[in-house]
Amino acid sequence: IMHEVKRELYLDRLLAPIKDNYDVIILDTSAYFNSLFVQNALTMATDIIYPIGCKMGDYSTVATTISQVNEFKNKVQPNWNSFSIVPVNLKMNSKNSKYFNNLIRATFKDSVTAGSIRVDETTADDATMDDISVIEHKPTSPLASDYYNIFYELWNEKISSWTNVGRFKYGN
Repeated sequence: IMHEVKRELYLDRLLAPIKDNYDVIILDTSAYFNSLFVQNALTMATDIIYPIGCKMGDYSTVATTISQVNEFKNKVQPNWNSFSIVPVNLKMNSKNSKYFNNLIRATFKDSVTAGSIRVDETTADDATMDDISVIEHKPTSPLASDYYNIFYELWNEKISSWTNVGRFKYGN
């Protein structure tokens, strides 16, 4: 990508032949903002979902990242419909984790999701070892429920209103 003309549009050009075949394409990128892949994904994205860990190290770096994202947005002027922040790695038995979850909510109140994604290393590790998602691995787990709830909220409150795809539902 380094030597491409308009390299920030490389991924968009690469996916152009197939992207009309899909209503939604999800790109899961690293948190390293200076990656060309991340910048390409942000350029072509319509909706951004940004996870923030419920711990000191993650919270302390988020201001820098958000500032980089805003600077990028001002330069590139992508067509984003929404920017949603999801608190992740919430440890229910940790006072500090709950504190940072609440701090994320207070700081980013207009962008943060109603739910958080809890830590469940055993379920997550087992799913990773089986090379499947948590929802496929253990669909009745609290962690799968967190993912369902976040997806339900994001899809129904933000994404479906900008696509021609219907509302998301699960369960009965």
